Amino acid sequence: MKFAMKRCMDESGRIVLPKDIRKHYGINAGDELEFIAIEEGILLKISSSKKETEDTPTET
Repeated sequence: MKFAMKRCMDESGRIVLPKDIRKHYGINAGDELEFIAIEEGILLKISSSKKETEDTPTET
């Protein structure tokens, strides 16, 4: 599936990811995203989701 959408950045540097893209890639509030500078532009990568973090057992 291809997406080609334009969004404006606000004065604080925020960009809203379109709902269709968030839904397609399973991106939710609290998910960690990584911005990587590449020759062609900027690559946005999902680093970890909030759900993955909550499901990971912690050592005690």
